[in-house]
Amino acid sequence: FYENSTSRAIVMKQLCVLGSLHLDVIVNADNLPKIDETVVGSTVNYAFGGKGGNQALAAEGHGANVYLIGRIGNDAFGEILLSTLNNSSIDISKLKREAGASGMSVAIINRQGDYGAVIVSESNLRIETSDVEIKKNTGILLLQNEIPEEINLWATNKAIEEGSQVWLNAAPARKISKELLHNLDVVIMNRPEAYYYGDLFVSAESDHILKIFTLGSEGVEVHFPNNEREYHPAYSINLQ
Repeated sequence: FYENSTSRAIVMKQLCVLGSLHLDVIVNADNLPKIDETVVGSTVNYAFGGKGGNQALAAEGHGANVYLIGRIGNDAFGEILLSTLNNSSIDISKLKREAGASGMSVAIINRQGDYGAVIVSESNLRIETSDVEIKKNTGILLLQNEIPEEINLWATNKAIEEGSQVWLNAAPARKISKELLHNLDVVIMNRPEAYYYGDLFVSAESDHILKIFTLGSEGVEVHFPNNEREYHPAYSINLQ
């Protein structure tokens, strides 16, 4: 893990993931549809998802001690999400279940592995500041843009008080306040998101931030605060 020069140093104890949880409806097709176009798909799968949920499971799978703060609905999608979390070692004591719909998404994947997706965040948008409790042994707070920005900002202030770093997966793309930008140590974004943010992450206001640009099949590019850059190629996986 990265430690920046302004130094809120990481002691790797626990990883806190704040939101988001979606049940993903994943459709495979030869091509992504264009505007007004209907394409024929080949398969459909229902998968545990949400940027927060996916990162929590990935981190747990690599040995991290993860706890999750979030909300799910009292519906069938919520049952599936809860079942997956119960079968993991992720601490979900801060996960709330409420009346209403859980978050969900619809993703379409083409033969090359590229995709497009639509999310409906539902219960994720109803997370409140009272839901957020950052433990004293938290090394990283990991955020996404699938929950309200005011909750993210509240959580970053609490995390910094506990000496934790703050990482943001800046997706889906939306305006980021100066207050939240100031609190970030690491930002992760893909090419469309980087295009949306324009000069924001090359400005003096973001000089303290490590930026990770995901480039799909082309790999990952990392920009360090000292202006050094690293490139890491992607590896292939079998989608069948």
